[in-house]
Amino acid sequence: MVPAVSQQRSRSALLADHGYCTLALTYFGTAPLPARLQEIPLEYFKKAINWLRTQPEVQPKKIAIIGLSKGAEAALLVAATYPEINAVIAYAPSALIHQGLGATNEDPRERSSWTYRGQQLPFLPYHPSAAFVEYIQHQRQAQAPVAFRRAYMESLQNQIYLEQARIPVEKIRGPILIISGQEDLMWPSTLFGDMIEERLNNHYHPYPHQHISYADAGHKIGYPYLPTTIAHARGNAYGGTPEGNAYATEHAWQALLTFLKQTLA
Repeated sequence: MVPAVSQQRSRSALLADHGYCTLALTYFGTAPLPARLQEIPLEYFKKAINWLRTQPEVQPKKIAIIGLSKGAEAALLVAATYPEINAVIAYAPSALIHQGLGATNEDPRERSSWTYRGQQLPFLPYHPSAAFVEYIQHQRQAQAPVAFRRAYMESLQNQIYLEQARIPVEKIRGPILIISGQEDLMWPSTLFGDMIEERLNNHYHPYPHQHISYADAGHKIGYPYLPTTIAHARGNAYGGTPEGNAYATEHAWQALLTFLKQTLA
């Protein structure tokens, strides 16, 4: 299962080419789903899991979930909540539940990205410093991409919310593969990956887990055979060099296939 927006369905199809039954699950941005990535119910993912497990082509005890960025945050959280998930692959993940995306001037309230049983899950709020706000304004005026990594690093200093916002990855009942780029400019995914590994080790997680981190790679380590020369999109900077991203993408794809083969065979 791939938590995804609609343009990622082709990535799910690529996995299907390798013999896996896949479900690309859109969870916001398309009616009747929420327009913004805020307060997405985990029960929505559970409904998808239940449906997937009833399909005749699917082995119900061999369900993996794959996510990229906020999708990886969702994948880890869903797997930690529902034991039906048997393996997790997290590209450029977060170790924490972050504030939801999409606040507007008309509705500036801070909300969690996810809810469970009707309640917002504890989250790390996004409180950018005055210096970062000035940086954003400068980049927008210059029509230059914005690197949000600094803002996420600043949010980690908020000790009041930090601990309760951590994703309880130790509850995941299966192997975990984490993939990150050391030059990620969207958020510090390599640091987050290390935090996930540390938590798993501290809780003596009984399943295999691995964090593969790539030098010269950024946020968009995805699936192979796609262009890597696009360093930013929609005004956001992702980081990494074309060569570094190309290598990471190809190597990570092979690591993913090996992981799935070993885990679900």
